[in-house]
Amino acid sequence: YSRVSTLIYFFFITVVKIPAFVILGYWFVLQFFSGVGSLGIESQGGVAYWAHIGGFLMGMAVVVVYKRSKGESIWPRGPKAGLSGDPDPPQYWRGRRL
Repeated sequence: YSRVSTLIYFFFITVVKIPAFVILGYWFVLQFFSGVGSLGIESQGGVAYWAHIGGFLMGMAVVVVYKRSKGESIWPRGPKAGLSGDPDPPQYWRGRRL
């Protein structure tokens, strides 16, 4: 439920709050295509791209195993912003209300 303030400039400059999972997905796709693009080039190794992808996937696997071992839900329980109509929804951290 975290949002990242992002500076976007395309004919104009604005700051937009984008959900963190969108930023992480975009980063993962960038790493993947950069890694695939570096496969045929002899002068560039491309190892760093694949290391980032492997670290990202391993981190996700560790979180799933840890949460399952604790009996917790994999997905965080957070505010249902926009659904309740509450202009100032309650804040949550690790599934607990602050």
